[in-house]
Amino acid sequence: MNKSYLWLLQLTNFILYMSLQIAILENLLPVYTPSCFVYVGFFLFLPWKRTNLLLQLLLSFFVGLIVDALYNSLGVHTFAAVLLIYLRNFLLHILPPYAANDSEYATRPTLSNMGFRKFFVYVFFILFMYHTTVLCLNVRSMMLLFTAIPQLTFSIILSCFLIFFFQVLLLITASNTYIK
Repeated sequence: MNKSYLWLLQLTNFILYMSLQIAILENLLPVYTPSCFVYVGFFLFLPWKRTNLLLQLLLSFFVGLIVDALYNSLGVHTFAAVLLIYLRNFLLHILPPYAANDSEYATRPTLSNMGFRKFFVYVFFILFMYHTTVLCLNVRSMMLLFTAIPQLTFSIILSCFLIFFFQVLLLITASNTYIK
């Protein structure tokens, strides 16, 4: 895959995920409950084996700062985004590739490259850890933690559904371009 094409693809993904987060999902759920953070999908599909960890951490730091500015949350999303990159790289090293010589898996972890089961484990674990981190950093008392668990569950399921929807949409558009 061409390196300039990969950068263009990542920039397009960033713009799509952030505009969806800002335009629609920011106002979907109340401010003091966990909401759907679909911009995390941008981090999930970053190339991982051939890129610098420091570059990924800096990118997550600055994207987290942007989301913190939008949600007025004082570093919560920055911390959770940096933690997400650490957990993501750890999880991708644990999950073996679909095939022994699968270079696409090493460059971009997607639904088509990983298979449904591994991709579901990958996305669900990362979303669970991200949303739980945001919830724990936002909750001021233990009583609020127990009342926020249904909203946390709803947020994880909604985020997971939207990320899978985008991946299936990308698979459909990719298969249509090969057919033509």
